[in-house]
Amino acid sequence: MKNSLNLGILMLFALSLMSQTVFAAPADPTPFDYGLPDGSKITIILEGDEWISWNYTEDEYTILLNKEGFWEYAVKDENDDLVLSGIIARNESDRSSAEIEFLRDLPIRLNYSRSQIEVLFPMHATGGGITFYEQLEYADPVEIVKEEIQEEIQQESRKKRRRCRR
Repeated sequence: MKNSLNLGILMLFALSLMSQTVFAAPADPTPFDYGLPDGSKITIILEGDEWISWNYTEDEYTILLNKEGFWEYAVKDENDDLVLSGIIARNESDRSSAEIEFLRDLPIRLNYSRSQIEVLFPMHATGGGITFYEQLEYADPVEIVKEEIQEEIQQESRKKRRRCRR
């Protein structure tokens, strides 16, 4: 009886450890102000989870931190990787006409490529031997389709709002 109880406790402990490797806590999506080296601020939204995350401006342009401590708009290179654009990101109300023109054709909500996730986040790309992409297999396909439709609707709405501002 005592051995089976110990075995049961050991199995529950092992299962609890395994479940922690598959699931990660989501990032807090609450916008926050980030102080820049020149004294200005930019409002940032964090998305993702504790394993992998990325940052957006309030109007959802993907941004990356450069060596000098400034956020730049992210663009995709020829390998589909996110790279720095060389253009410092600013809040929508602080952008110059040149920045607005640059953003006109830049897609919003760009994400890391598969190769970047595997290289930049090797500890996070695999959770207990399960890759980031394999984790998607555990998702409910109906929910994925709903989210994709909702995302398309939101993107169309954002495009309309941007056209109206111009």
